[in-house]
Amino acid sequence: MALRPRIPFARQVLVMQVGVVMTVACLGFALVAWRLDGELRGQYGQRALTLARSVAADPAIADAVEAGDPRRTVQERAERVRRRSRALFVVVTDDRGIRYSHPTAALLGRRVSTDPSDPLAGREVVRVERGTLGLSARQGSAVRPRRDDRRRGQRRIRRRGDRP
Repeated sequence: MALRPRIPFARQVLVMQVGVVMTVACLGFALVAWRLDGELRGQYGQRALTLARSVAADPAIADAVEAGDPRRTVQERAERVRRRSRALFVVVTDDRGIRYSHPTAALLGRRVSTDPSDPLAGREVVRVERGTLGLSARQGSAVRPRRDDRRRGQRRIRRRGDRP
């Protein structure tokens, strides 16, 4: 029976120390990445919220949504905002969730892929969702015309590079 060479005690301790240090370092990096991911999601959500509020404040968009947007005013204004802000999309819908604006013209007149009930109920919503253009930090809230407080539609914003 052959004897196996034993690993010296000092080497065993060294291997164990290296293992513990590597484990703690990996856990630390994972924790920092998790915290930064949450922070970035929050920041992108706030950026989308700010942009969406500015779109909703445009009385021309509110009036066009109320009138059914016969002259495509909403699409023109939303695209202008999208290009200037470098957002990936600015979508404005009516109270049934039908799009009046979208960067993909073929999707105009179709229902949005996400549930519009919260924004239409008057609640501003900031979420990370997967839609027709992929994973995005989105904001949805109601568009109101100037004449009354009834909710006529919603707008959703996604910032370019949002990959939460």
